[in-house]
Order: sequence, then C-alpha cells, then structure tokens
Amino acid sequence: MIQRILVPLDGSDMAAQVLPHVRALATLFGARVTFMQATADEASNVDVGPGPDFLAFAAADLASTGIATDTLVAQGPPADAILDTAEQHSVDLIALCTHGRGGIRRFVLGSVAANLIGNTTMPLLIVRAKQASVDGVPTQTIDFRKILVPLDGSPLAASVLPIVGEIAAKAGATVVLLRAMPEPNEEAATSSSIQMLRSITGVKTEGADGAMADPYASQLEHEREGAQSSLDLAAAALQRSGIQTETIVEFGSAAETILRVASAQNADLVAMGTHGRSGLRRFLLGSVADRIVRYSEAPVLLMPNLAAVNQKSS
Repeated sequence: MIQRILVPLDGSDMAAQVLPHVRALATLFGARVTFMQATADEASNVDVGPGPDFLAFAAADLASTGIATDTLVAQGPPADAILDTAEQHSVDLIALCTHGRGGIRRFVLGSVAANLIGNTTMPLLIVRAKQASVDGVPTQTIDFRKILVPLDGSPLAASVLPIVGEIAAKAGATVVLLRAMPEPNEEAATSSSIQMLRSITGVKTEGADGAMADPYASQLEHEREGAQSSLDLAAAALQRSGIQTETIVEFGSAAETILRVASAQNADLVAMGTHGRSGLRRFLLGSVADRIVRYSEAPVLLMPNLAAVNQKSS
C-alpha cells in the first residue's frame, strides 16, 4: 500500500513534470506527499525547515485537491539526504523526473542519482521530462488505464507485481504482461539439435506425414508455449483480485520489444523488477532498462532488487 510518497524537487520546471503522476497516485491511495529539497551541504543530514517557495507552491497545489502534503529541506549530500529522508519518514515510493538532453544516461550517471537508484530499497517512479518548459505546476490529468509489465520468468522480475496489482485494482487498469524472448540461433537448429529437442523438450521433430519438421520453428514454438504458460500463471494471480489482464509473447530485442509494445498498447505506466548483483544501479546502467527509461513515453516504475541492496549494505 502506498501511504507516503517522497518527491525531491530542485525548483526547475522539468523536475515539476513529475507532479501530475504523483497527484494521480496520491489520489488513488489517499497517500501523503512529502516534497523535499536536498542541499549539497556536506553536513550531516538534518531537516532544516519547510523549504523554499517552489516546495510550498507544489504542496499547496496538491493540497487544494485534498491531498495531505508537507515540505522539508534536508542538508547533506543530496542522494544520502533523499535516502535518509525516505527511511526516516517511512516512505513507500520515491518519485522524480529525469533531466537534461542526455535523459536517463545523464541522470543515472550523475553521482547523486546513481547513488539514489543504486541504494534505494523502495519502488522508484521515474518520469522522463519533456524538453518544453512549463509554467508553474503541471495540471494535466493522469489516468492509469493500462500498465505494461515485462516479465522474464524470474522472481526478481515478478517482484513488481504486488504494487502493480494495488495500482491496477484502485485505478481499474488493465495489466499487460509481456515476455520479450530472444530469438534462438537458427543456425544452431541443426540435425544434432533435432535429437536434443526430441529427447529433452519432447518437441515433435516430424510432421504428420513423417517429413522432418523445421527444428527452428519447433524450438520457437516450444519456447513460446513455455513463456505463455509462465505469463498465464501471473495473469491468473492478478485475475483472482479482479484485475483485467492481457498477455503478449514476442521474440526480439528486449528493450526494443518493450518500447514497441508500450507504444502500441498506449501504456500509461511501465513497471519492472530489477536484476543484477549490484541491484538497480547495475540494471539501469545496462542497455535494457537504460533504453526503456530514456525512451519510454510512459513513466517507469522500478522495483529494486532488495536482496542485492541489502547485501551491499551488510
């Protein structure tokens, strides 16, 4: 359950573009929103007051719609200040915008954001800022009608499903479960692999007329069936909570497939679990999530690899 959302702001119009998404989530969950500014002071992290006018302005805008808000400024290295504030205030979600022409690459590779993303133990909502400037607090209405969730069959990828289920249940959204499968190497589907497919997977390698079946096509079909089965199990769990679901299996590059399906489905949110021994930081610096967060028109909800983050802190 999302009960408190932390929103770091820096006074820029681009950073403020996260606010419509925060407003939508806070309204759905009745959550309190804490707006904060993290200073670059090297002192110990402490709250030093309600903060500058841009924090008060953002808080007042959301408060006018009945959302509970508060503001604060935390001194200390910004990433540490944000993480410490999130922990001290029992935050359930951190929401922020990307900056600059370099998009997520610049955002992630900067020391503040890299430390924030690499060490958080809570979900992170990242909204890609548009280059056009906006005046004041953005007021567009955000509806979560369709949520795209890429899965790969691992528990880490599926770790995002509980929070997705909560959002979908409250918003009445449809959850689209996607499995992006790498295409098998067609050249590897030789006569020797035919026997392997027959003995290990049980895939038929002969047609009804006794002719040799295409081993590449057989392998694709076998992998598609396995992926579909995995998606069906995840979909059934969501459906038991009354959530509408769709499932898609496609072969191709993971990042390009996710971006293409998100666009084709008009996804309002892309939600992903993370991988890698170094948790979210390593995942974002990799090609798949880096491309998704940089190029997705929809905001991206990232669930950290808690085991990896805890291992780093131990």
